[in-house]
Amino acid sequence: MERISKGFWIWCEFTESDSAFLSGISNSVQKILKGPYFDLHLTLAGPFNNINESSISNIVKVCQNHSCIKVNPLKYKYKNDFFESFYIPIENSEKLIGLRNSIYRAIRSNALHDFYPHISLSYGNHEKHMKEDLISKLVAIKKTITIDKVTIVDVNEDIFMWKRLEEIELNAS
Repeated sequence: MERISKGFWIWCEFTESDSAFLSGISNSVQKILKGPYFDLHLTLAGPFNNINESSISNIVKVCQNHSCIKVNPLKYKYKNDFFESFYIPIENSEKLIGLRNSIYRAIRSNALHDFYPHISLSYGNHEKHMKEDLISKLVAIKKTITIDKVTIVDVNEDIFMWKRLEEIELNAS
């Protein structure tokens, strides 16, 4: 299936402390791989051709009914794929899948892709040997990272544009 480069995506984002930790890693990665800048995130759902006010309202309700989610990062990985060039895969969990399924129901849409949760650290067409060398230079990954918000993003990958439209906190309890 051809990748849709323009549309709306739903991202998960992290607590302030986990975002700072991940940003430190991303900065180290970008010094070597020099990919385009983007906000660190875990893609939860999308792409969608349109997200209307009703869908946004429904997503807000979903977030009010879901608490923060602790996820387990695995190890640094890389692929020969522009948008998964260098990343941290995340262990799938019932809570993460539950949030994803609730978002799709809220938007009244079906998932078009399998769910492979991960946090990209660099986009690009990087040399394999550069990515292999980089892994040994990076800090150890934390055992858990906490997702505390969902963000609706207008994406145009053709021009590397990621415009944040709405940031919604998950219920803290």
